[in-house]
Amino acid sequence: MGYCFKCTKKGHNAKRCFNKRVKCSLCGSNHATSMHDPTYRPKAKNSTTVAPSTTTVAPATNSCGSTTTLYASALLQTEEVLLQTATIIASSNSSSVPVRIILDGGSQRTFVKENIVTKLQLDTHDTVKLRILPFGDSNNSEPKLFKRVRIKLRSLHSGEVIEILAIVVPEICFTAFQYVHSIELDILGLKLADTSYLNETEFEIGMLIGADIYWSIVKDDFKRITDNLVAIDTIFGWTLQGPISTQGTSVTSTNLNVGVIEDNSLESLVDRIERLWVVDDITSNHHKLQVDDIIEKQIRKNGTRYEASLLWRNDECTIDNNRGGALKGFRRSLVKLSEDPEKLRQYDEIIREMISSGVAEICDEAEKTNERTYFMPHRPVYREERETTKTRIVFNASARSGGNPSLNDLLWSGPNLLPDILKMILNFRLGKHGITADIERAFLQIELAQKDRKVHRFFWILSLDDLLSIIILQMNRVTFGVTCSPFHLIGALLKHLEDESINFPETCELLKESFYVDDLIVSVDDFEDAVKLFNETREILSRASMNIRKWKSNNEKLRQIFDTNESNNISKHKVLGLIWFMEIDTLAVDLEKLCQQISYDVVTKRTILQTLASVYDPLGMLSPFVIKMKLIFQEAWKQSLAWDEILPASMLHEWKKSVSEIHLLRALTISRYVFDSPHQVEKQLHTSRTRVQKLTDLLHTSEVGIWMKPFAFRFYMQKVDLRLFVTNA
Repeated sequence: MGYCFKCTKKGHNAKRCFNKRVKCSLCGSNHATSMHDPTYRPKAKNSTTVAPSTTTVAPATNSCGSTTTLYASALLQTEEVLLQTATIIASSNSSSVPVRIILDGGSQRTFVKENIVTKLQLDTHDTVKLRILPFGDSNNSEPKLFKRVRIKLRSLHSGEVIEILAIVVPEICFTAFQYVHSIELDILGLKLADTSYLNETEFEIGMLIGADIYWSIVKDDFKRITDNLVAIDTIFGWTLQGPISTQGTSVTSTNLNVGVIEDNSLESLVDRIERLWVVDDITSNHHKLQVDDIIEKQIRKNGTRYEASLLWRNDECTIDNNRGGALKGFRRSLVKLSEDPEKLRQYDEIIREMISSGVAEICDEAEKTNERTYFMPHRPVYREERETTKTRIVFNASARSGGNPSLNDLLWSGPNLLPDILKMILNFRLGKHGITADIERAFLQIELAQKDRKVHRFFWILSLDDLLSIIILQMNRVTFGVTCSPFHLIGALLKHLEDESINFPETCELLKESFYVDDLIVSVDDFEDAVKLFNETREILSRASMNIRKWKSNNEKLRQIFDTNESNNISKHKVLGLIWFMEIDTLAVDLEKLCQQISYDVVTKRTILQTLASVYDPLGMLSPFVIKMKLIFQEAWKQSLAWDEILPASMLHEWKKSVSEIHLLRALTISRYVFDSPHQVEKQLHTSRTRVQKLTDLLHTSEVGIWMKPFAFRFYMQKVDLRLFVTNA
């Protein structure tokens, strides 16, 4: 079965599509915007002027025999239509530049402007033939050759990197600036992918991402802001699509990421905040059924372990055997690794242990097969700060050979099953006893379906005494580094917890919301419940051949119960990117990356943006510090400074003054447990693991920004105790 015309997903047609929320932002019909017919003109009550600023790339046969069609349009009307845009860092091996991109599912190919390629000094990967015509032009001119380059795109928020191929063109016809009054999105807690939304400054489009890359960037989550305006999650952050009204709004003073809208038709602020905390099954019940169906089809119990099948984008796709290129790469890596005999010995021990435990197996080189085969490069990663494994093997399933697609290119990542990090952190602060643990070698506890093992092959040596004799191995388990492996692990956990709910109903229900991939992050109020959670969790996971270890808690008695000859005397521990000082039960922001960023000798608009992007502060603890940097960055935009232009003296002085205060932040901590009080009678912030029933919000406005500060109230002895829960600036 092909793809659905309505929601564009695979496995069903439009008649059987459960997604009733899909609506085209151009015509309002029940189909995806990328499926919109540009020749369709609905009857309208009020006439709208359509600017003839539309560009078409006419179909032309390229060297592979495929066709490319690009359709793009700009509407001039009383309401503005937002398109999916993002600000990212594009890079080559030698340099990087910020680029504003547009995501267009209606284009079959991806394009990049010539000036971006020049700045990055990118070499030509190959060429394709295209015929480019203005909209409405029927000229049957000959197709021209266009260069294609390989380029890396990095998220400003998460640092996630994706490598793509893009066709080089002189111009991309999306230059109109779209300014968004972003209080709507800031209140909803969305990190916008497009930072230019937040400044009244034009930032031209440098790349167009077509359908060939689109679904590698777009995730499964979306939020409906209004009836027609939708926020869509991507690896670069949240993008917007749909019309916004430009009437009846008034913008007052703003800082970098907050605008003030005066519009009586807007929902009340309290309603917005409440919606943030209510678990609104973003994917809807219908979509959840589809996700459950995928898990049921791709993951099954096989004895004491779960078994997973790869999520191929196309069941009929073929992958070229990359044995020759992979073998050359392995020999080069082996030469480098053998420069340190001790590290080579440790690496060899890891692979031998994988073979002896059944994680990997030696292949018969004489075996002839017509099945899909792929060899994964691998390398060691050394983490001296780790409690247990100091050296681990990392596979690269994204490696290409001879311009052919990699394994990851041909796989679908699957539905996004990751929980919301902020909600997990807040839930972690609601119970008296904080508890963390992780599953030992979690991915390797899930078997890989027999039919998919041949695309998980790799090279190693016969022995340390014979480095010239090469053997072929293949993975028998799910491998970290393969694009659908996170889905396999999370899906198997959810399936197992659902199956074990009959035996351990309360614990399984809690665990479903307390795992972030293989990390358990949870809090409970009662000591007895904590001990019960410890015992039952180990029993539940052992039934899936999983061992959960490295248990930690702020409670000393629990630590004594947890102690199983593991490193349990560590006073601080990373929890979802924050530092948890267990003995004093406080949380702090990890400032390591921020300190590295502010060490620049030369300060430019680019280095300020990089500094802002390095701040990971989900609870908003650094908001007073960060807002100063954002205001300086905004001023740099207002003065139209170039990206690599050194800041003027006055602005540089303000910047240095701000960053000089960073040493004060090292001592900044907040209590993990929100309700810690010997006099506590009632938690006015009534919570459950899936829902915050009530949240009181205080709003402080100033000339430069809006700070939203949810607090937790405690009432005791006719007094009010106020404690910070989360803040955003």
